[in-house]
Amino acid sequence: MSWSIHPDTCARAARALNELLPLVERGERHRQVYAKEQSQPGYSIKAEGDRIHIGYHTLTDLARGVLDACSHTEDCFTLQRHCAFQEFGVMADLSRNAVMKPEAIRRLIRLSALMGYSFVGLYMEDTIQLDGEPYFGYQRGAMTKKELQELDRYAASLGVELRPYLQTLAHLNQIMRYQRYDAINDTGDILLAGDERTYHLLDRLLKTVSDCFTTRKVNIGMDEAALVGAGKYLDQNGYRPRIEILQEHLTRVLGLCEKYGLKAQMWSDMFFNLAYGSYDKAAEGASAQCQPEIPPQVELAFWDYFHVGQARYETMLQKHRQMAGRVAFAGGAWKWSGFTPSNAFSIEAGRDALNACIKEQVESVVITAWGDNGAEASMFSILPVLYADAALAWGQPGEREGFEILTGVRFSDFLELDRPSRFSPDPAVHGNASKFLLYNDPLLGTYDSLVPEDVEAFYAQAARELARVESIAGEYAGLFRTQKTLSMLLEKKAALGRNIKRAYDCGDREQLRQITEYEIPQLLERLDTFADALEEQWMAENKAFGFEVQDLRLGGLRRRVQQTEKRLRDYLNGATERIEELEGERLPFAYFDNSSIETLNYNLWAVNATPAVL
Repeated sequence: MSWSIHPDTCARAARALNELLPLVERGERHRQVYAKEQSQPGYSIKAEGDRIHIGYHTLTDLARGVLDACSHTEDCFTLQRHCAFQEFGVMADLSRNAVMKPEAIRRLIRLSALMGYSFVGLYMEDTIQLDGEPYFGYQRGAMTKKELQELDRYAASLGVELRPYLQTLAHLNQIMRYQRYDAINDTGDILLAGDERTYHLLDRLLKTVSDCFTTRKVNIGMDEAALVGAGKYLDQNGYRPRIEILQEHLTRVLGLCEKYGLKAQMWSDMFFNLAYGSYDKAAEGASAQCQPEIPPQVELAFWDYFHVGQARYETMLQKHRQMAGRVAFAGGAWKWSGFTPSNAFSIEAGRDALNACIKEQVESVVITAWGDNGAEASMFSILPVLYADAALAWGQPGEREGFEILTGVRFSDFLELDRPSRFSPDPAVHGNASKFLLYNDPLLGTYDSLVPEDVEAFYAQAARELARVESIAGEYAGLFRTQKTLSMLLEKKAALGRNIKRAYDCGDREQLRQITEYEIPQLLERLDTFADALEEQWMAENKAFGFEVQDLRLGGLRRRVQQTEKRLRDYLNGATERIEELEGERLPFAYFDNSSIETLNYNLWAVNATPAVL
């Protein structure tokens, strides 16, 4: 379908449509869109042949309306829709090595607008340049003021609010390697609360944000700081209850927000866990042991992307409401457990979470896309989650037809990106096998007991399916190429250690020779092919900074496989009588109880690669 814009459409809407319509021009039919503002939230559509009238309240309502209209083939129809949430956004993680290029963020903004998201968040721990802080984000690809200001203007032109997500207490581990920040380091990645130098740094951070973003809304983080007050603070001030330290620190941060006209949202876990012990204990029925004093001007954001079951989310939202007057929710699109996304599970969890939010009348919701441990997966690999969550929020649960209009790929085909880690047909079950099997040491075999007998056939089939979708995926073909080449690599790698150990234990030298002379050379060739595909995907989407981690990891894996080949050759040629790592009894995987290939989600490369200190 091709589009033209009716000349009576206002200039601002026409500019937005000119930017968005090329994304949804598929097919032969031509239609003209006439857009007009309306007072009620959401959008209304009246189709009369080849003319589409769209009434809209905001430009993102208009954008969602355009995509909705594209999903209808009938000549005449009318409809009205509105979003269940006053604020509905997507958050991209720019802090776990992958800092998206500005052009990729613009693409994300366009796609988000068409799906009906009202804001896009950028999570920046240290990856934002600050005046007077040259080592803040140094050699990390930090976003510049100019980049952020230009992105802010671009987002605004489409009606999308660009929001900063920051850290004002913990998660600042990358700056702590510099001596200049040692004086304000409490312990680990936590800032020293109460120290004026800490607030001098945070003042610079919040001033920069105020200068770069039009929005006055900012997420100040303050999550996962369990050891606050336990390091330098304890040495300087003696013991004080953590809740007191947190409340005093929050008061200071809110004062800085007020100085720059900013309205703060913070993650809820620190205060909530101090009250209930943990999210899990609260969900299981624990009563609050204290009642933190949450300032009325701060919004408390409950985050959960781990569970399936609406009742749990409802219970937790109700308990948050007992603690704070303003409560938001953060769900998740799982792209943070390796190279492979978990779209199917994210959709399951998101359905229950968002239905709970609708029932509990939560006004602000964000779908987070974290990038833990290297940010290997593409931000665009979780488009099915973003689409499904948006469809539910806009009153169209289960609607999937518009996804193909948006991307050129059928929704079910896009879900094939999950395949390298999807060993269970149950979408409520997920793991990250494609990462821990890749880095499982071929001589030590830490994860060998989890490897299915048919794993080679599993990955051969995965590669075929991914190749099929790659051939029809157009601009998204690179995502499928990465997962295809990963599957081809794992076809040779996943069972390598197990096969070596079995052949060694039963003295099958012929099998060991087959592995050494044929299997390992093929594996190394496929490893290089996968590394090239991953690099191509990364460089198309992210700044170059951070990819050195993938070079080190994959290069280390290559060297380790070569070392395995050498050790086997030495053994087969009689240069050594034994291979020490293969002599002992191989115990089942036991880092966690009751682990399986279907459910294990272990995303720490340093632990995946070796039991040794790394």
